[in-house]
Amino acid sequence: MVRIWTLLKISFLTNIRYKVNFLAESVSNLIPIIPAVTMLPNGQGSVFSFADAGSYAVYLLVAFAIWSFVEALWSFAFSMRSQMRQGIIDETLMMPLSVNELIIGWSLDGIVSTLVTAFPLILVSGTVISITGSIAGLLETLCIFLVCVFAGYCFALILVSLMFVWKETDQLVSFLGNIAPFVCGVLIPFSDLPAAVKVIGCFFPYTWGLDLIRGFLFHYPTVLEIRSEMVLLIVLTIVYYVIGRKAFTILHKVSRKQGGITGF
Repeated sequence: MVRIWTLLKISFLTNIRYKVNFLAESVSNLIPIIPAVTMLPNGQGSVFSFADAGSYAVYLLVAFAIWSFVEALWSFAFSMRSQMRQGIIDETLMMPLSVNELIIGWSLDGIVSTLVTAFPLILVSGTVISITGSIAGLLETLCIFLVCVFAGYCFALILVSLMFVWKETDQLVSFLGNIAPFVCGVLIPFSDLPAAVKVIGCFFPYTWGLDLIRGFLFHYPTVLEIRSEMVLLIVLTIVYYVIGRKAFTILHKVSRKQGGITGF
């Protein structure tokens, strides 16, 4: 635990050292608040499957708050990629930390950084949910949030595994980070997406998590039955975890047999 804490401290202090990047992340997390807060008191008429713009504004705040944490867990993929490019990844893996401790430390760094940079977004969304929602809906949302965050960690583990054998995986991470808010229902509820996009989005656990939140908080009908979506969310998360662990172990060994992973 002490070693993970030390790695977390080093990574976080390194991040805030570059103030321009840190401020840019903070500003980007403020952007969703502006249209959402504007729609709250002035929203008239239906928006997508929501009866009024105010409900859609609350959904946007919650969806972006959850997504900021899911995306933050992908940051350890960029940490590993950076070390690959510098040619120090082998030395890093020989540190007195297990691979699991390294990944957990980098993941916690992403969570802590998000708590700082996205604090206004988290505060506003939490306040709005507390005012407009019920205690039961708040607890259900919190549980779904935790599952979605863990699913993000599992998915990032798969992407990191690919980095051992494919140099351009960081481009894939950036691409997925850009399209995921559209196909998973962050900007537009999953039920309102075109059929072709739904086919892609149904393979992401966060899609079902956000659709469940829409059902729990706003009592709108979900795409599938609530129980079915909960099962899908949990099953997909477990599948991602198993694939991520197996892929990391196998591809790491393959990479070493091919001459190491410093030639990036």
